[in-house]
Amino acid sequence: MEAIYIKQPHQIEVINKEEPSTKENESLIRVLGCGVCGTDLKIFKGETLATYPLIPGHEIVGEIVKSKIFEKGTKVTIDPNRPCGVCQYCREGKIHLCENLNAVGVNRDGGFAEFLSVPNEQIYTLNENIQVKDAIFAEPLSCIIHGIDLSNFSYTDDIAITGGGAIGLIFAMLLNRFSVGKTVIFEISQEKIEFIKNEFRLEVEHPNNNRQSKKFDIVFECSGTVSGFETAYNLVKKVEKL
Repeated sequence: MEAIYIKQPHQIEVINKEEPSTKENESLIRVLGCGVCGTDLKIFKGETLATYPLIPGHEIVGEIVKSKIFEKGTKVTIDPNRPCGVCQYCREGKIHLCENLNAVGVNRDGGFAEFLSVPNEQIYTLNENIQVKDAIFAEPLSCIIHGIDLSNFSYTDDIAITGGGAIGLIFAMLLNRFSVGKTVIFEISQEKIEFIKNEFRLEVEHPNNNRQSKKFDIVFECSGTVSGFETAYNLVKKVEKL
């Protein structure tokens, strides 16, 4: 099979290698599509704790090729993260903070290949009618829903989002559907601002244009930058949620 292979940071190539073998509790998946995440860029740059050499890619949609549990041809997606279950955070139910997390596309080969093997407990079946280009968003969407759930937001809350990338946009689209409060994206790139206004019809502005110094009940920081955190801190009301 062909695969995108990162031998070490800043060294990437397309290689041919054998299809992966499967263990007793794993299934073999044919990859139908895989999203490109900011984490993949960090892996390429050596800015995250990945295990090299590595086939990256964790936003995966595929179909079952070989499995003792799932029927062949079943369309599936995966939860890329496998927590250890024994560390302090896992015992507290905070598995997303696991100290020994094993992640597809980070610590084991991922979806930038024709095939991959995945533990059965990390596989989720999809409706056969869903399009691959839509199903690819299952993993980032689940992260966003988790963030909204943690915020315990009220339907009347005014909400700010710092960062107008894919995650920030999905946050805004979901919140606009389920909230009657004001939702504003703050973005520093004028090109992105125009794109968001024209393509998504969402409210977006540059942080410097927050002339009334409006404060928000909840701020979701989606840029992952120092300036984004500073903006978020300045936007949130006292004793509210960031």
